[in-house]
Amino acid sequence: MKSIYKIIALIIALPVIILLYATSNGSPGGRSGSLGDNNQTCT
Repeated sequence: MKSIYKIIALIIALPVIILLYATSNGSPGGRSGSLGDNNQTCT
C-alpha cells in the first residue's frame, strides 16, 4: 500500500517540477504582456 503513495507523489510532483523549471527564467524574450511591455507577449 505504501508503494502506491510513492507513485501518486511522483505523478503529482513531476508536472510541478517541470512547470517550475520551465518558468524559472521568466517569460520568453522577457515580455510578460503587462502594461510596461505595451501588452507585448512575444519578441
